[in-house]
Amino acid sequence: MQADHVLDEHQPWLGRQALAARTRSSYWRWVRELVAHLTAGGELEAFLAAGGEDDRRAVLGDWRRRLVDRGLAPSTVNLALAAATSLLASRALPAPRVRRVEVDPPPARALSREQLRAVERETDRLGSRPSDHGPVAACPIWASGPRAGGLLVRPDAAVVQTRG
Repeated sequence: MQADHVLDEHQPWLGRQALAARTRSSYWRWVRELVAHLTAGGELEAFLAAGGEDDRRAVLGDWRRRLVDRGLAPSTVNLALAAATSLLASRALPAPRVRRVEVDPPPARALSREQLRAVERETDRLGSRPSDHGPVAACPIWASGPRAGGLLVRPDAAVVQTRG
């Protein structure tokens, strides 16, 4: 099986899919890279064979590891795996269950319990509670650093009004 033939068959199928232009372009890039990888390793025919489920699982698992080892972002690796799934779908072949790369959750935006206790201790020391303390009640509290009009909770647990 020739790589050019596989790509020539996949491109019109991909063009008919309800995908955003950027997604379609990304899929096309990753499918070309996968087909080149499979061709270089002599695995293209086994990967696209009707009974090649085990080969597909092993090849995609290996490709996933290679992409991660290249230092690509988890979302990029997952996009490449989705593109590989599109190649298989275009040929009516079942896609193997290959574990996606977990995307790191965004950093927490709320105070931890310890930080909240520090704010409460400091407001008690100042003779007021957060509900009585205008800047605390009206402004977001960030532990990551000073913000305009907000508060900074320092490691020594002092609360400092910032101006910005």
